[in-house]
Amino acid sequence: MAIVFEKFLEWAEDHFDDIIVNGNEIKINSPFKQGDLGHKLWCNPSGGKINAPYGVYRCWSSPESNPDARGSLPKLIMLIDGVSFQEALCTLGVIDNDYVTDEQLLELESLFISKKEEKKEEKKEEELNLPYSTFLITDLPNGNPFRSKSEKYLNKRKIEIQGFYVCTAGNYRGRIVLPYYNKEGKLIYYNCRALNNEIPKYLGPPKEKVKIGKSNVIFIPKYPPKNKKIYITEGEFDALSILQSGLYAGALGGKNLSNYHLNVLKDYIPVLAFDNDDGKLENYGELATMIIGETLLKNGFKVFYIRPPNNVKDWNELLEKYNKEIVKGYIEKNEKPFTENTIVELMEKQII
Repeated sequence: MAIVFEKFLEWAEDHFDDIIVNGNEIKINSPFKQGDLGHKLWCNPSGGKINAPYGVYRCWSSPESNPDARGSLPKLIMLIDGVSFQEALCTLGVIDNDYVTDEQLLELESLFISKKEEKKEEKKEEELNLPYSTFLITDLPNGNPFRSKSEKYLNKRKIEIQGFYVCTAGNYRGRIVLPYYNKEGKLIYYNCRALNNEIPKYLGPPKEKVKIGKSNVIFIPKYPPKNKKIYITEGEFDALSILQSGLYAGALGGKNLSNYHLNVLKDYIPVLAFDNDDGKLENYGELATMIIGETLLKNGFKVFYIRPPNNVKDWNELLEKYNKEIVKGYIEKNEKPFTENTIVELMEKQII
C-alpha cells in the first residue's frame, strides 16, 4: 500500500505554488505558518528515515506541541481538503479495500510516533565516542610530548589551545581530535588532524561506527543564536579562525548540501566563506560558492558570501599573517549578498 510519489506531487501542485522537489522530498510553503516563503513544510511519500506508514510530513515552522505540525500524508490531505481517510488514500493512489475507522487512523498516527521513538533508542545504542586514549590537551601535564607537540602546532596556526583534544595511543595516536556535535551537544562525528606529515592528513571514525560520512555532517564548534549569521568554510581550522575573531562559523565536508545540512542551517543566515583558488572552474572555492549558494537560495535562505583577500589561501592563513581583529574587520567590510546574479558574475569571472 505504498504512496505513489507522482500522485502526491500532483496533489501538491494543484494546491500550492512554488513546489521544490529534492530527491524523495517535496517541500512546500507551509499552510500552518502564515506568510511562509521558506518551504518549511517537508513531505516524504516514502516515509523518510523511519519508513513511516503512508508517508510523512513535518512543518519546521510549527512548534512540536502543534498536533497538525507532523503526521502521515493522508492526514495532511484530510486537513487541507476536509475529506475522509479513504478519499485521501485514493488521492495518493493507494487502493485499500479495508475500511479504516477514525480509531484505526489514530493508531496509524501513534505508530508513526512510536517508530520515531524506536529510532531514538536505536541511535542511543549506537552512541559514538571519541577515540580511545583521547585527552584534553590542557589536562596533560606540562612537558608531556603530546601536549608539547599539540601546543606548538596550534600556536603556529594562532589557534587557542583551550577545548582541544589529542589522542595518545592507537590508530589516532599523535593527532589533534576535532569533535563534531549536534545542537543538543551529542557527538556525531570527529576528524583527527596529524601533527606531522603523516598520510592521511585527516582521519575520521571507522565507517562501521557512523552511518554518515564527513560530506553529510557539519563542524560547528559553537552554535549561533537563532537568525544570526554563520560563516561556512571548507576546513575546521578556517572555521575556528573565524570563531576566534568573534563571529560564528562552521565547516562543510563537501561542495553539496544534504537535507541534514539544510535542517541544521535553517535557523541561521549562511555566509559562504570558501578558500581562494587559482580561478579555474574545477577548483573548490568558486565552484562550491556557486553550487551551495544556488541550493540555499532555492530553499528559501537569505545568503551572503565572502572570499579571503588575494594574498592568502584561507582564513587560517589570514589569521597567521595578521590577527583576529584583521580577520573580523575584513569579513564585515567585504561580505556581500548572494543573489541569482552572483552566479552569473562568478561564471563570467571564471571565463575571463
